[in-house]
Amino acid sequence: MIISGSLNNYIQQKNLRFKAERNLKNPSLAAKGSDSCQISRLLEEDESRRKLGDITTKLKMGKTLTDKEKEYLKQQSPELYRQYQMIESERSACSKQLSKARSRKEGAAIHQAKLYQIWDEQRKNPSNSDPELYAYRTAAIQDEYNEYRTKGKEYRPEQSRSRPKDLAAPAAALRNKVIANYQAVRQSTSSGKPQSLQ
Repeated sequence: MIISGSLNNYIQQKNLRFKAERNLKNPSLAAKGSDSCQISRLLEEDESRRKLGDITTKLKMGKTLTDKEKEYLKQQSPELYRQYQMIESERSACSKQLSKARSRKEGAAIHQAKLYQIWDEQRKNPSNSDPELYAYRTAAIQDEYNEYRTKGKEYRPEQSRSRPKDLAAPAAALRNKVIANYQAVRQSTSSGKPQSLQ
Protein backbone atom coordinates (compact mmCIF):
# COMPACT_ATOMS: atom_id res chain seq x y z
CA MET A 1 0.00 0.00 0.00
CA ILE A 2 1.30 3.43 -0.91
CA ILE A 3 0.98 6.03 1.82
CA SER A 4 0.58 9.55 0.56
CA GLY A 5 0.27 12.62 2.69
CA SER A 6 0.85 12.95 6.37
CA LEU A 7 0.66 10.42 9.15
CA ASN A 8 -2.69 11.87 10.17
CA ASN A 9 -4.17 10.99 6.74
CA TYR A 10 -2.78 7.49 7.06
CA ILE A 11 -4.42 6.99 10.46
CA GLN A 12 -7.69 8.41 9.17
CA GLN A 13 -7.64 5.97 6.24
CA LYS A 14 -6.93 3.08 8.59
CA ASN A 15 -9.87 4.07 10.80
CA LEU A 16 -12.18 4.35 7.82
CA ARG A 17 -11.01 1.02 6.48
CA PHE A 18 -11.67 -0.58 9.87
CA LYS A 19 -15.18 0.89 9.90
CA ALA A 20 -15.81 -0.32 6.35
CA GLU A 21 -14.71 -3.84 7.20
CA ARG A 22 -16.85 -3.78 10.32
CA ASN A 23 -19.84 -2.56 8.28
CA LEU A 24 -19.33 -5.34 5.75
CA LYS A 25 -19.40 -7.91 8.54
CA ASN A 26 -22.46 -6.39 10.22
CA PRO A 27 -24.75 -4.53 7.73
CA SER A 28 -27.02 -3.20 10.51
CA LEU A 29 -24.16 -0.97 11.68
CA ALA A 30 -23.77 0.44 8.17
CA ALA A 31 -27.29 1.86 8.28
CA LYS A 32 -26.51 3.66 11.53
CA GLY A 33 -23.26 5.22 10.30
CA SER A 34 -23.23 8.41 8.21
CA ASP A 35 -19.72 7.65 7.01
CA SER A 36 -20.68 4.79 4.67
CA CYS A 37 -20.52 6.93 1.48
CA GLN A 38 -17.28 8.48 2.60
CA ILE A 39 -15.87 5.09 3.49
CA SER A 40 -16.71 3.55 0.12
CA ARG A 41 -15.28 6.59 -1.69
CA LEU A 42 -12.06 6.40 0.29
CA LEU A 43 -11.78 2.68 -0.29
CA GLU A 44 -12.12 3.25 -4.03
CA GLU A 45 -9.49 5.99 -3.92
CA ASP A 46 -7.22 3.73 -1.91
CA GLU A 47 -7.66 0.92 -4.45
CA SER A 48 -6.96 3.35 -7.29
CA ARG A 49 -3.79 4.59 -5.57
CA ARG A 50 -2.68 1.01 -4.97
CA LYS A 51 -3.14 0.07 -8.64
CA LEU A 52 -1.35 3.19 -9.81
CA GLY A 53 1.43 2.48 -7.30
CA ASP A 54 1.81 -1.08 -8.62
CA ILE A 55 2.08 0.25 -12.18
CA THR A 56 4.62 2.87 -11.11
CA THR A 57 6.65 0.18 -9.36
CA LYS A 58 6.68 -1.86 -12.56
CA LEU A 59 7.88 1.17 -14.50
CA LYS A 60 10.64 1.80 -11.96
CA MET A 61 11.78 -1.79 -12.45
CA GLY A 62 11.74 -1.37 -16.24
CA LYS A 63 9.11 -4.05 -16.84
CA THR A 64 6.49 -3.96 -19.58
CA LEU A 65 2.85 -3.44 -18.67
CA THR A 66 -0.07 -5.73 -19.47
CA ASP A 67 -2.89 -4.53 -21.70
CA LYS A 68 -5.17 -4.02 -18.68
CA GLU A 69 -2.52 -1.96 -16.92
CA LYS A 70 -1.99 0.15 -20.05
CA GLU A 71 -5.71 0.81 -20.31
CA TYR A 72 -5.95 1.70 -16.62
CA LEU A 73 -2.97 4.03 -16.94
CA LYS A 74 -4.49 5.66 -20.02
CA GLN A 75 -7.69 6.43 -18.08
CA GLN A 76 -6.22 7.40 -14.72
CA SER A 77 -2.95 9.13 -15.64
CA PRO A 78 -2.73 10.25 -19.29
CA GLU A 79 0.62 11.99 -18.75
CA LEU A 80 2.23 8.86 -17.32
CA TYR A 81 0.69 6.84 -20.17
CA ARG A 82 2.30 9.21 -22.71
CA GLN A 83 5.64 8.76 -20.98
CA TYR A 84 5.17 4.98 -21.02
CA GLN A 85 4.54 5.04 -24.78
CA MET A 86 7.77 6.99 -25.29
CA ILE A 87 9.66 4.54 -23.08
CA GLU A 88 8.27 1.55 -24.99
CA SER A 89 9.25 3.00 -28.37
CA GLU A 90 12.77 3.63 -27.06
CA ARG A 91 12.86 0.11 -25.64
CA SER A 92 11.80 -1.48 -28.95
CA ALA A 93 14.46 0.53 -30.83
CA CYS A 94 17.08 -0.71 -28.37
CA SER A 95 15.81 -4.27 -28.79
CA LYS A 96 16.20 -4.04 -32.57
CA GLN A 97 19.74 -2.74 -32.20
CA LEU A 98 20.65 -5.47 -29.74
CA SER A 99 19.24 -8.17 -32.02
CA LYS A 100 21.57 -6.95 -34.78
CA ALA A 101 24.64 -7.05 -32.54
CA ARG A 102 27.28 -9.48 -33.79
CA SER A 103 28.77 -10.18 -30.37
CA ARG A 104 28.05 -9.75 -26.70
CA LYS A 105 30.73 -7.09 -26.59
CA GLU A 106 28.91 -5.13 -29.28
CA GLY A 107 25.63 -5.61 -27.37
CA ALA A 108 27.25 -4.20 -24.24
CA ALA A 109 28.50 -1.22 -26.23
CA ILE A 110 24.97 -0.55 -27.55
CA HIS A 111 23.61 -0.77 -24.01
CA GLN A 112 26.22 1.64 -22.66
CA ALA A 113 25.60 4.09 -25.53
CA LYS A 114 21.85 4.13 -24.81
CA LEU A 115 22.41 4.72 -21.09
CA TYR A 116 24.88 7.49 -21.87
CA GLN A 117 22.38 9.08 -24.27
CA ILE A 118 19.73 9.19 -21.52
CA TRP A 119 22.21 10.57 -19.01
CA ASP A 120 23.41 13.20 -21.50
CA GLU A 121 19.84 14.35 -22.24
CA GLN A 122 19.20 14.77 -18.53
CA ARG A 123 22.47 16.61 -18.02
CA LYS A 124 21.83 19.04 -20.90
CA ASN A 125 18.27 19.90 -19.80
CA PRO A 126 18.25 19.88 -15.98
CA SER A 127 15.40 22.39 -15.68
CA ASN A 128 13.26 20.57 -18.26
CA SER A 129 13.93 17.08 -16.97
CA ASP A 130 11.73 14.80 -14.91
CA PRO A 131 14.01 12.57 -12.81
CA GLU A 132 11.38 9.81 -12.62
CA LEU A 133 11.05 9.72 -16.41
CA TYR A 134 14.81 9.28 -16.77
CA ALA A 135 14.76 6.59 -14.10
CA TYR A 136 11.97 4.75 -15.98
CA ARG A 137 13.86 5.04 -19.28
CA THR A 138 17.10 3.80 -17.74
CA ALA A 139 15.33 0.88 -16.07
CA ALA A 140 13.61 -0.10 -19.35
CA ILE A 141 16.91 -0.10 -21.27
CA GLN A 142 18.59 -2.08 -18.48
CA ASP A 143 15.74 -4.62 -18.45
CA GLU A 144 15.94 -5.01 -22.23
CA TYR A 145 19.70 -5.56 -22.02
CA ASN A 146 19.22 -8.15 -19.26
CA GLU A 147 16.72 -9.98 -21.50
CA TYR A 148 19.23 -9.84 -24.36
CA ARG A 149 21.96 -11.33 -22.16
CA THR A 150 19.77 -14.13 -20.79
CA LYS A 151 18.18 -15.11 -24.12
CA GLY A 152 21.06 -17.47 -24.71
CA LYS A 153 22.04 -15.70 -27.89
CA GLU A 154 25.11 -17.46 -29.16
CA TYR A 155 28.32 -15.59 -29.05
CA ARG A 156 29.59 -14.95 -32.53
CA PRO A 157 33.26 -14.03 -32.70
CA GLU A 158 33.95 -10.79 -34.49
CA GLN A 159 36.57 -12.43 -36.69
CA SER A 160 36.55 -15.91 -38.10
CA ARG A 161 39.22 -18.22 -36.74
CA SER A 162 39.76 -19.94 -40.07
CA ARG A 163 42.26 -18.48 -42.49
CA PRO A 164 41.07 -16.69 -45.57
CA LYS A 165 41.49 -18.78 -48.73
CA ASP A 166 43.88 -16.31 -50.36
CA LEU A 167 46.38 -16.80 -47.49
CA ALA A 168 45.96 -20.55 -47.13
CA ALA A 169 48.07 -21.57 -50.18
CA PRO A 170 51.13 -19.36 -49.39
CA ALA A 171 51.00 -20.47 -45.76
CA ALA A 172 50.94 -24.13 -46.77
CA ALA A 173 53.87 -23.61 -49.16
CA LEU A 174 55.88 -21.85 -46.45
CA ARG A 175 55.09 -24.61 -43.95
CA ASN A 176 56.26 -27.29 -46.44
CA LYS A 177 59.50 -25.35 -47.07
CA VAL A 178 60.20 -25.06 -43.32
CA ILE A 179 59.61 -28.81 -42.86
CA ALA A 180 61.92 -29.62 -45.77
CA ASN A 181 64.68 -27.39 -44.33
CA TYR A 182 64.26 -28.97 -40.90
CA GLN A 183 64.57 -32.47 -42.34
CA ALA A 184 67.63 -31.43 -44.36
CA VAL A 185 69.34 -30.01 -41.28
CA ARG A 186 68.53 -33.12 -39.30
CA GLN A 187 69.96 -35.45 -41.97
CA SER A 188 73.11 -33.38 -42.31
CA THR A 189 73.79 -33.42 -38.59
CA SER A 190 73.28 -37.16 -38.40
CA SER A 191 75.63 -37.85 -41.36
CA GLY A 192 78.20 -35.36 -40.14
CA LYS A 193 78.32 -33.35 -43.36
CA PRO A 194 76.55 -29.97 -43.33
CA GLN A 195 74.15 -29.52 -46.19
CA SER A 196 73.10 -26.20 -47.62
CA LEU A 197 69.66 -24.94 -46.79
CA GLN A 198 67.25 -24.06 -49.53
